[in-house]
Amino acid sequence: SFTKDWIYVQFRVIYVVQKQKEAGTMWKEGAILIRGKVYKYQAKVYEEGSEYGIEGGRVSKVMIKHDGEIVVNYDRGWDVEPESEGAELALAIILKENN
Repeated sequence: SFTKDWIYVQFRVIYVVQKQKEAGTMWKEGAILIRGKVYKYQAKVYEEGSEYGIEGGRVSKVMIKHDGEIVVNYDRGWDVEPESEGAELALAIILKENN
């Protein structure tokens, strides 16, 4: 499946594209355009939240890249926490859509 949405943050348009990585899997991948910068991501999303998910939610793994560099990585715990505003916004959007 494939979804795309427009999200308005502080009067700036953000374009979100998300698709299921392979049919029948829990993996999703996509790209988010934030203030002219593209953040690509992959996320493992379960049907229900768990202790391993971010904030007890459904996303148990997520990796976000900007310009080929990993800016967020969570694999049942934080490996790389978001440090930039763009990385924080990308993560917030992914969690809003999937958690």
